Amino acid sequence: MYRWIGRACAFLVLLLVVIVGSPSGPPGADAASPAASGANLSAIPGTIAYTRNYLELHIIQPDGSNDKTVWTEPGSGSMLNSAVWRPDAKEIAFSSNHAQLTSQFTSDIYGIQPDGTGMRRISNPPDPSQYGSYAKGSVVVTVTDFDIAGPFAIWMEGAPAAQQSSGSGTLTFDDVAIFPGQVQFLVAMNGSSRWISAGGGVEVQPGETVSTSININSASRFDFWGAFSAVWRSDGAQIDFPVGSICGGYTLPTYPAAGELAQPLMQSNTSMCIFDRGPTPALGNQILYYTGLGPDGGEGFYRAEEGSATGGTLLHDLALGEQAFNVQWLPDGSGFLFSKSDASLYYAASNIYQYDLGTQATTQLTFFTTQFAVNLSVSPDGTTIVFDVWDQTPGTSATVLQDLWIMPRKGSAAPKLFVKNGGGPSWSRTSPPGH
Repeated sequence: MYRWIGRACAFLVLLLVVIVGSPSGPPGADAASPAASGANLSAIPGTIAYTRNYLELHIIQPDGSNDKTVWTEPGSGSMLNSAVWRPDAKEIAFSSNHAQLTSQFTSDIYGIQPDGTGMRRISNPPDPSQYGSYAKGSVVVTVTDFDIAGPFAIWMEGAPAAQQSSGSGTLTFDDVAIFPGQVQFLVAMNGSSRWISAGGGVEVQPGETVSTSININSASRFDFWGAFSAVWRSDGAQIDFPVGSICGGYTLPTYPAAGELAQPLMQSNTSMCIFDRGPTPALGNQILYYTGLGPDGGEGFYRAEEGSATGGTLLHDLALGEQAFNVQWLPDGSGFLFSKSDASLYYAASNIYQYDLGTQATTQLTFFTTQFAVNLSVSPDGTTIVFDVWDQTPGTSATVLQDLWIMPRKGSAAPKLFVKNGGGPSWSRTSPPGH
């Protein structure tokens, strides 16, 4: 159990590392040539979305051309953690903490169109900028502080801003937007910890004042209570993400109602910090996930059906000392790719592997000995892999820089640098509008 907790925390640190410094040069200047990468990259379909320095969301063509900035984090201290194309390539989902003072989560999933328009908050909707269109009410809040020193930021869901509290007392929130048919929650925040209102949510009433309360103590806090990466269902109708240090898998419709809460992806209480959805309609409800404490006690990659009460079946186990970082189905569903450290190289390197569902054979695809292949994405034709490489052990430093590399999935061509300071890649299944 302690081993699993340590791995979960290490993965969360991996997701939450903060970049220090400024971008170093244009990304296109460091793109590899098609010949150097061992493939005719201009002929490969799709467009690659990626993050740069944890501050910018970009899209770029597989041959390194037409690099564009889609989104830039709005202020100091905010960061984005991931990017993933919707299957129809009309939207990119990404994780950002720029509005953590007006959310239940430390980091939320947002959607944006590839031309930079249509920004929306998917988890904990709607975005506070849209509160003006809702009826309003007031909420009186009783704060009880037990054993944790403040100050705390206190936010009532639907309120235009958080308020500060140093401990026990009473706060009043006016102009609270009312989400029809939903209970709304009070949230206390201190660093990476969050507390949710005692007794659940409250129904805010138009033009009236209602009351709620919150208890702040070490026993009831949620650590890293946020959505740090997203996975789309193959039809684009649903979006999933892991939440919190427990790494519970949760799901929402692509266009959730105001105040709609995410629901558990599986009935079993399964930790799934890393997971991916089946790439085809036939596999759309099939989930690959990594856990350090599986339903049969094993550590490794499991396959389960959405809503499973058992947690599924172990496909590939990991040895003591190994750490998984990413998993993705192959486009045809014949197997999956994953990145992990070797037991003997945990503090030295990690690599990308392929697992074949038919033969149950595992093949190593990269052979780093002093660097870390971490996040990966495969082209829609299955020929090419783009992934980020770190020079430091994931989770051990707050100043880790990423670079994007690219390589053929089959053959002997070595991986090559693709974009300097790029990370978290996602390769679209089709070309986005206008590309």
